[in-house]
Amino acid sequence: MPRSTPTTRQRELAERLRELRTAVGLTVDAVAEALLVSASKISRIETASRRASPRDVRDLCLLYRVPTDERDRLMALAAQALETTWYQDADIDAVYGTFIGLEEAASAIDTFQNLIAPGLLQTPEYARALLNGLRPRGRLSADRIEEYLAVRVRRQGILTRSDPPSLHAVLDEGALTRPIGDATVMTGQIDRLIESTDLPHVTVQVVPVGAGSHPGLDGRFSVLHFADQVVRDTVYIEGLLGELFLDKESDVDRYQEIFRFLADDVALDPTRSRALLVDIRNSWRR
Repeated sequence: MPRSTPTTRQRELAERLRELRTAVGLTVDAVAEALLVSASKISRIETASRRASPRDVRDLCLLYRVPTDERDRLMALAAQALETTWYQDADIDAVYGTFIGLEEAASAIDTFQNLIAPGLLQTPEYARALLNGLRPRGRLSADRIEEYLAVRVRRQGILTRSDPPSLHAVLDEGALTRPIGDATVMTGQIDRLIESTDLPHVTVQVVPVGAGSHPGLDGRFSVLHFADQVVRDTVYIEGLLGELFLDKESDVDRYQEIFRFLADDVALDPTRSRALLVDIRNSWRR
């Protein structure tokens, strides 16, 4: 059964409200004028960057002449989207919270990492060393790092729950040879990657250094797939300038094509990847 979270409910509601407005031929400005609210409020509701209240949904549905049954369903969906869950109570930024909400509801996750180990497969020691290095001029306090680690560990619980998503991780060999922490930390991290390949729903592949130039060199990204398609498949891109979500079909298709190319034509197959992981792990032990 497809999972849902407040984040996916908010996105489902936003998509449906945008469809209803378009169906009656109203612009965002026209809706805002009719309801005596700002156009930015309507736009933010339709892009899921603002949570709509049941009252907001009621007013929009009355304007769009939505049948009572559908209006009641959407108002209930709005109430469910306003519920809080663990990642919304955590002290993290809203964008990261949105990603976690989508990740928890995804049925499959394809992720490419060019510089670091995938977050869902990181050990606490590796993640701690990583966080210490990401903020060189304004280091996070020890307490703040532990808060981030607690969130990361809880995120990883999706892989061991009764209905885990499938995870297909492709990472560049450089992520395995660049020291994050000391040799003990790196050994432990690569051990975690090796152990994860024993899980039937996890696939790990490595792009060897010898592959040369490839599309993944531009940066890391994840494609989140949803079983019921009520929420669109979404690309999540991480970078120094911030995070970006893309859910247009053309964008998702482009990133999925890149991922498939990396997995099928650039990376080593899973068996050879595991062998390379073992070799690199052993080199860290020497």
